[in-house]
Amino acid sequence: MLEIGKSIFSVYSLTSIGLIYFVYKVFKRFKLNNLSKKYFQNKTVLITGASGGLGKAIAEELYPLGAQLILCARNNVELSKVKSTLMQKSGKEPEILVLDVGSSYEMIKEKLDGVSKKFKTVDILVNNAGVSFRGESFTAPDEIYQKIMNINYFGAVRLTNYFVNKMIEDNTLRSSMGQKRRQYSIVNIGSVQSYLGIPFRSVYCSSKHALLAHSDALRGELFNHKNIDIINVQPGYINTNVSLNALRSDGSKNDTNDDEHRLGFSPNYVAQVMIKSILNRDQEVLVAVFLHRIAIWLRFFFPNLAAWVLQKRAQRIHAKNFND
Repeated sequence: MLEIGKSIFSVYSLTSIGLIYFVYKVFKRFKLNNLSKKYFQNKTVLITGASGGLGKAIAEELYPLGAQLILCARNNVELSKVKSTLMQKSGKEPEILVLDVGSSYEMIKEKLDGVSKKFKTVDILVNNAGVSFRGESFTAPDEIYQKIMNINYFGAVRLTNYFVNKMIEDNTLRSSMGQKRRQYSIVNIGSVQSYLGIPFRSVYCSSKHALLAHSDALRGELFNHKNIDIINVQPGYINTNVSLNALRSDGSKNDTNDDEHRLGFSPNYVAQVMIKSILNRDQEVLVAVFLHRIAIWLRFFFPNLAAWVLQKRAQRIHAKNFND
Protein backbone atom coordinates (compact mmCIF):
# COMPACT_ATOMS: atom_id res chain seq x y z
CA MET A 1 0.00 0.00 0.00
CA LEU A 2 2.87 2.33 0.84
CA GLU A 3 4.44 1.75 -2.59
CA ILE A 4 1.10 2.40 -4.32
CA GLY A 5 0.71 5.61 -2.32
CA LYS A 6 4.19 6.76 -3.37
CA SER A 7 3.42 6.02 -7.02
CA ILE A 8 0.15 7.95 -6.89
CA PHE A 9 1.93 10.86 -5.19
CA SER A 10 4.67 10.84 -7.86
CA VAL A 11 2.15 10.85 -10.70
CA TYR A 12 0.18 13.61 -8.99
CA SER A 13 3.34 15.68 -8.46
CA LEU A 14 4.49 15.30 -12.06
CA THR A 15 1.01 16.15 -13.35
CA SER A 16 0.88 19.23 -11.14
CA ILE A 17 4.32 20.40 -12.29
CA GLY A 18 3.33 19.85 -15.91
CA LEU A 19 0.08 21.77 -15.44
CA ILE A 20 1.84 24.66 -13.70
CA TYR A 21 4.42 24.83 -16.51
CA PHE A 22 1.66 24.79 -19.15
CA VAL A 23 -0.24 27.61 -17.41
CA TYR A 24 3.02 29.58 -17.11
CA LYS A 25 3.76 29.21 -20.84
CA VAL A 26 0.21 30.23 -21.80
CA PHE A 27 0.37 33.26 -19.48
CA LYS A 28 3.80 34.24 -20.79
CA ARG A 29 2.64 33.95 -24.40
CA PHE A 30 -0.50 36.00 -23.66
CA LYS A 31 1.57 38.66 -21.90
CA LEU A 32 4.12 38.73 -24.74
CA ASN A 33 1.39 39.07 -27.38
CA ASN A 34 -0.13 42.02 -25.54
CA LEU A 35 3.29 43.60 -25.08
CA SER A 36 4.08 43.07 -28.78
CA LYS A 37 0.95 44.93 -29.87
CA LYS A 38 1.73 47.85 -27.59
CA TYR A 39 5.44 48.01 -28.39
CA PHE A 40 5.26 47.88 -32.18
CA GLN A 41 2.16 50.08 -32.53
CA ASN A 42 4.11 53.25 -33.26
CA LYS A 43 7.34 51.74 -34.55
CA THR A 44 8.76 52.16 -38.04
CA VAL A 45 10.55 49.00 -39.17
CA LEU A 46 12.77 48.68 -42.24
CA ILE A 47 13.29 45.09 -43.42
CA THR A 48 15.86 44.28 -46.09
CA GLY A 49 15.39 41.19 -48.22
CA ALA A 50 11.63 41.56 -47.69
CA SER A 51 10.55 40.19 -51.08
CA GLY A 52 10.52 36.57 -49.89
CA GLY A 53 11.77 33.98 -47.43
CA LEU A 54 12.55 35.12 -43.91
CA GLY A 55 12.14 38.82 -44.76
CA LYS A 56 8.59 38.22 -45.95
CA ALA A 57 7.85 36.17 -42.83
CA ILE A 58 9.14 38.98 -40.59
CA ALA A 59 6.81 41.39 -42.39
CA GLU A 60 3.89 38.97 -41.95
CA GLU A 61 4.52 38.71 -38.21
CA LEU A 62 5.05 42.44 -37.60
CA TYR A 63 2.22 43.80 -39.75
CA PRO A 64 -0.66 42.68 -37.46
CA LEU A 65 1.16 44.25 -34.50
CA GLY A 66 0.63 47.72 -35.94
CA ALA A 67 4.16 48.49 -37.13
CA GLN A 68 4.80 50.83 -40.05
CA LEU A 69 6.75 48.59 -42.40
CA ILE A 70 9.28 49.63 -45.02
CA LEU A 71 9.78 46.66 -47.34
CA CYS A 72 13.21 46.76 -48.93
CA ALA A 73 14.59 44.57 -51.74
CA ARG A 74 15.75 44.75 -55.37
CA ASN A 75 12.63 43.25 -56.95
CA ASN A 76 9.76 45.75 -57.08
CA VAL A 77 7.31 43.16 -58.47
CA GLU A 78 7.88 40.72 -55.61
CA LEU A 79 7.76 43.53 -53.03
CA SER A 80 4.40 44.62 -54.45
CA LYS A 81 3.10 41.06 -54.06
CA VAL A 82 4.18 41.00 -50.42
CA LYS A 83 2.54 44.38 -49.84
CA SER A 84 -0.73 43.22 -51.44
CA THR A 85 -0.77 40.09 -49.29
CA LEU A 86 -0.21 42.09 -46.12
CA MET A 87 -2.92 44.61 -46.93
CA GLN A 88 -5.56 41.90 -47.06
CA LYS A 89 -5.55 42.43 -43.29
CA SER A 90 -6.11 45.75 -41.56
CA GLY A 91 -2.97 47.76 -40.83
CA LYS A 92 -0.78 50.65 -41.93
CA GLU A 93 0.09 50.68 -45.62
CA PRO A 94 3.62 49.31 -46.06
CA GLU A 95 6.16 51.44 -47.89
CA ILE A 96 8.17 49.89 -50.73
CA LEU A 97 11.87 50.72 -51.02
CA VAL A 98 13.55 49.30 -54.11
CA LEU A 99 17.20 49.07 -53.14
CA ASP A 100 20.18 46.83 -53.80
CA VAL A 101 21.99 46.77 -50.45
CA GLY A 102 25.10 45.58 -52.27
CA SER A 103 25.41 48.87 -54.15
CA SER A 104 27.68 51.79 -53.23
CA TYR A 105 27.18 53.84 -50.08
CA GLU A 106 26.34 56.91 -52.17
CA MET A 107 23.44 55.10 -53.87
CA ILE A 108 22.24 53.63 -50.57
CA LYS A 109 22.45 57.00 -48.81
CA GLU A 110 20.38 58.70 -51.50
CA LYS A 111 17.58 56.16 -51.03
CA LEU A 112 17.76 56.26 -47.24
CA ASP A 113 17.68 60.06 -47.19
CA GLY A 114 14.29 59.78 -48.89
CA VAL A 115 13.13 57.36 -46.18
CA SER A 116 14.33 59.73 -43.43
CA LYS A 117 12.46 62.67 -44.96
CA LYS A 118 9.21 60.74 -45.09
CA PHE A 119 9.36 58.86 -41.78
CA LYS A 120 11.83 61.04 -39.84
CA THR A 121 13.24 58.01 -38.07
CA VAL A 122 13.44 54.24 -38.37
CA ASP A 123 12.99 52.60 -34.97
CA ILE A 124 14.00 49.09 -35.99
CA LEU A 125 16.35 48.08 -38.79
CA VAL A 126 16.34 44.40 -39.75
CA ASN A 127 19.40 43.51 -41.83
CA ASN A 128 18.06 40.36 -43.41
CA ALA A 129 19.14 40.57 -47.08
CA GLY A 130 21.67 37.93 -47.99
CA VAL A 131 22.91 35.45 -50.55
CA SER A 132 24.56 32.10 -49.90
CA PHE A 133 27.40 30.23 -51.62
CA ARG A 134 28.03 26.69 -52.85
CA GLY A 135 31.48 25.74 -54.06
CA GLU A 136 35.17 25.44 -53.30
CA SER A 137 36.62 28.56 -51.74
CA PHE A 138 39.95 28.23 -53.57
CA THR A 139 38.31 28.14 -57.02
CA ALA A 140 35.87 31.01 -56.43
CA PRO A 141 36.95 34.20 -58.24
CA ASP A 142 37.38 37.47 -56.40
CA GLU A 143 34.14 38.79 -57.96
CA ILE A 144 32.08 36.18 -56.08
CA TYR A 145 33.71 37.09 -52.77
CA GLN A 146 33.07 40.78 -53.42
CA LYS A 147 29.44 40.29 -54.45
CA ILE A 148 28.50 38.16 -51.45
CA MET A 149 30.42 40.33 -48.98
CA ASN A 150 28.83 43.47 -50.45
CA ILE A 151 25.34 42.12 -49.84
CA ASN A 152 25.77 40.13 -46.62
CA TYR A 153 28.30 42.30 -44.81
CA PHE A 154 29.00 45.72 -46.31
CA GLY A 155 25.33 46.30 -47.15
CA ALA A 156 24.30 45.61 -43.56
CA VAL A 157 27.15 47.77 -42.21
CA ARG A 158 26.25 50.69 -44.49
CA LEU A 159 22.59 50.66 -43.47
CA THR A 160 23.53 50.22 -39.83
CA ASN A 161 25.98 53.13 -39.84
CA TYR A 162 23.45 55.38 -41.55
CA PHE A 163 20.63 54.67 -39.11
CA VAL A 164 22.77 54.54 -35.95
CA ASN A 165 23.84 58.11 -36.66
CA LYS A 166 20.21 59.12 -37.23
CA MET A 167 19.20 57.42 -33.97
CA ILE A 168 21.92 59.21 -32.01
CA GLU A 169 20.97 62.56 -33.57
CA ASP A 170 17.29 62.06 -32.73
CA ASN A 171 17.91 61.12 -29.11
CA THR A 172 20.45 63.93 -28.64
CA LEU A 173 17.76 66.36 -29.80
CA ARG A 174 15.19 64.73 -27.51
CA SER A 175 17.52 65.04 -24.52
CA SER A 176 18.18 68.72 -25.25
CA MET A 177 14.42 69.32 -25.26
CA GLY A 178 13.91 67.41 -22.02
CA GLN A 179 12.10 64.56 -23.76
CA LYS A 180 12.46 60.85 -23.06
CA ARG A 181 14.95 59.02 -25.26
CA ARG A 182 13.50 56.64 -27.82
CA GLN A 183 14.31 52.92 -27.85
CA TYR A 184 15.91 51.67 -31.07
CA SER A 185 16.98 48.26 -32.39
CA ILE A 186 19.37 47.07 -35.08
CA VAL A 187 18.70 43.39 -35.80
CA ASN A 188 21.30 41.49 -37.80
CA ILE A 189 20.15 38.16 -39.18
CA GLY A 190 23.23 35.97 -38.98
CA SER A 191 23.53 32.21 -39.04
CA VAL A 192 24.82 29.21 -37.13
CA GLN A 193 27.55 29.46 -39.77
CA SER A 194 28.67 32.69 -38.08
CA TYR A 195 30.40 30.31 -35.64
CA LEU A 196 31.24 27.39 -37.94
CA GLY A 197 33.10 27.39 -41.23
CA ILE A 198 31.07 24.87 -43.24
CA PRO A 199 32.93 23.32 -46.21
CA PHE A 200 31.82 24.55 -49.66
CA ARG A 201 30.01 27.51 -48.08
CA SER A 202 33.11 29.46 -47.10
CA VAL A 203 32.21 32.85 -48.58
CA TYR A 204 28.81 32.87 -46.89
CA CYS A 205 30.31 31.77 -43.56
CA SER A 206 32.95 34.51 -43.80
CA SER A 207 30.34 37.21 -44.42
CA LYS A 208 28.20 36.12 -41.46
CA HIS A 209 31.21 35.81 -39.17
CA ALA A 210 32.27 39.33 -40.16
CA LEU A 211 28.78 40.66 -39.42
CA LEU A 212 28.81 39.05 -35.97
CA ALA A 213 32.22 40.55 -35.17
CA HIS A 214 31.09 43.99 -36.34
CA SER A 215 27.95 43.74 -34.20
CA ASP A 216 29.96 42.85 -31.09
CA ALA A 217 32.35 45.77 -31.63
CA LEU A 218 29.55 48.25 -32.39
CA ARG A 219 27.60 47.21 -29.30
CA GLY A 220 30.61 48.09 -27.16
CA GLU A 221 31.14 51.42 -28.93
CA LEU A 222 27.57 52.45 -28.12
CA PHE A 223 28.24 52.46 -24.36
CA ASN A 224 26.87 56.02 -24.19
CA HIS A 225 23.78 55.09 -26.20
CA LYS A 226 22.34 52.09 -24.38
CA ASN A 227 18.91 52.80 -25.82
CA ILE A 228 20.22 51.46 -29.16
CA ASP A 229 20.14 47.67 -29.08
CA ILE A 230 22.35 45.62 -31.40
CA ILE A 231 20.75 42.19 -31.71
CA ASN A 232 22.17 39.15 -33.49
CA VAL A 233 19.67 36.46 -34.47
CA GLN A 234 21.60 33.32 -35.44
CA PRO A 235 19.33 30.71 -37.04
CA GLY A 236 20.18 27.28 -38.34
CA TYR A 237 18.66 26.01 -41.57
CA ILE A 238 15.39 27.69 -42.57
CA ASN A 239 12.86 26.37 -45.07
CA THR A 240 13.38 29.08 -47.71
CA ASN A 241 14.86 29.33 -51.21
CA VAL A 242 18.28 30.37 -49.92
CA SER A 243 20.01 27.28 -51.34
CA LEU A 244 18.22 27.64 -54.69
CA ASN A 245 19.46 31.22 -55.01
CA ALA A 246 22.97 30.52 -53.70
CA LEU A 247 25.84 31.46 -56.00
CA ARG A 248 28.29 28.91 -57.34
CA SER A 249 31.95 29.60 -58.00
CA ASP A 250 31.19 30.42 -61.65
CA GLY A 251 28.54 32.97 -60.66
CA SER A 252 25.55 30.84 -61.66
CA LYS A 253 22.66 30.01 -59.32
CA ASN A 254 22.80 26.76 -57.39
CA ASP A 255 19.21 25.84 -58.41
CA THR A 256 19.18 23.00 -55.89
CA ASN A 257 17.09 22.91 -52.73
CA ASP A 258 19.26 21.34 -50.03
CA ASP A 259 17.65 18.73 -47.77
CA GLU A 260 18.79 20.72 -44.73
CA HIS A 261 16.75 23.73 -45.83
CA ARG A 262 13.68 21.74 -46.86
CA LEU A 263 13.62 20.24 -43.37
CA GLY A 264 14.61 23.48 -41.65
CA PHE A 265 12.77 25.87 -39.36
CA SER A 266 9.65 27.62 -40.57
CA PRO A 267 10.60 31.21 -41.49
CA ASN A 268 7.62 32.48 -39.49
CA TYR A 269 8.91 30.68 -36.40
CA VAL A 270 12.31 32.37 -36.76
CA ALA A 271 10.51 35.70 -37.28
CA GLN A 272 8.61 35.19 -34.02
CA VAL A 273 11.86 34.47 -32.19
CA MET A 274 13.30 37.67 -33.65
CA ILE A 275 10.32 39.69 -32.38
CA LYS A 276 10.79 38.24 -28.89
CA SER A 277 14.48 39.15 -29.00
CA ILE A 278 13.55 42.79 -29.67
CA LEU A 279 11.07 42.84 -26.78
CA ASN A 280 13.54 41.15 -24.43
CA ARG A 281 16.41 43.36 -25.64
CA ASP A 282 18.57 40.29 -26.18
CA GLN A 283 22.07 40.75 -27.53
CA GLU A 284 22.26 37.40 -29.27
CA VAL A 285 19.77 34.61 -29.93
CA LEU A 286 20.68 31.19 -31.29
CA VAL A 287 17.88 29.39 -33.15
CA ALA A 288 19.33 25.94 -33.69
CA VAL A 289 18.61 22.25 -33.27
CA PHE A 290 20.52 20.29 -30.64
CA LEU A 291 23.02 18.83 -33.13
CA HIS A 292 24.07 22.28 -34.34
CA ARG A 293 24.45 23.51 -30.77
CA ILE A 294 26.76 20.56 -30.07
CA ALA A 295 28.77 21.41 -33.21
CA ILE A 296 29.27 24.99 -32.01
CA TRP A 297 30.28 23.71 -28.58
CA LEU A 298 32.81 21.34 -30.17
CA ARG A 299 34.25 24.18 -32.25
CA PHE A 300 35.10 26.22 -29.17
CA PHE A 301 36.15 23.51 -26.73
CA PHE A 302 37.49 20.73 -28.98
CA PRO A 303 38.65 22.46 -32.19
CA ASN A 304 40.69 19.47 -33.42
CA LEU A 305 37.68 17.16 -33.15
CA ALA A 306 35.48 19.76 -34.85
CA ALA A 307 38.00 20.02 -37.70
CA TRP A 308 37.95 16.23 -38.15
CA VAL A 309 34.13 16.20 -38.27
CA LEU A 310 34.08 18.99 -40.87
CA GLN A 311 36.63 17.16 -43.01
CA LYS A 312 34.47 14.03 -42.98
CA ARG A 313 31.47 16.14 -43.97
CA ALA A 314 33.50 17.73 -46.77
CA GLN A 315 34.49 14.30 -48.10
CA ARG A 316 30.84 13.21 -48.30
CA ILE A 317 29.74 16.41 -50.03
CA HIS A 318 32.66 16.30 -52.46
CA ALA A 319 31.94 12.68 -53.39
CA LYS A 320 28.29 13.54 -54.02
CA ASN A 321 28.65 16.82 -55.91
CA PHE A 322 32.12 16.96 -57.45
CA ASN A 323 32.79 13.41 -58.65
CA ASP A 324 30.17 13.08 -61.37
